[in-house]
Amino acid sequence: MLNWIPAPIHRALMPLAHALRKAWLRLAKPDIHGVALMGFDAEDRLLLVRHSYGPDRWSMPAGGMARGEDPEHAIRREMREELGLTLEGLELVSQRVETIYGVTNHVWLFTARVLEEPRPDRREVVAAAFCPVDELPEALEKRVRPRLELMDRL
Repeated sequence: MLNWIPAPIHRALMPLAHALRKAWLRLAKPDIHGVALMGFDAEDRLLLVRHSYGPDRWSMPAGGMARGEDPEHAIRREMREELGLTLEGLELVSQRVETIYGVTNHVWLFTARVLEEPRPDRREVVAAAFCPVDELPEALEKRVRPRLELMDRL
């Protein structure tokens, strides 16, 4: 993360960086790799975030993996960097293949207990909230419900 850039400037540049990344992905069509978290608090509420870029929708916390990075390390790093969280009882739920911006995204989906309040970095993540699973917000990213259905099947 580019922490040497002041947070307000970083946040303001994120939509442009996101648009450029989407364009590059559509042209180059690389396989990409990422991690996502179904994080629950002590009341079994789901952790959702809103990003400073992309659609103004609530989504599960997620992030990219560096080449050769272990998925468990990646999810712990992403949650620490973007939300100031440590995770307890981290478990791999699924390794899925999803399509994002027309490219193949290999996603390692984890579940864990979140013991503290998230502290959004105000760069990539502008808001975080715990929501009861049966009262999810209307402005919800399309991958949230299918990922939650995996939990029902386990």
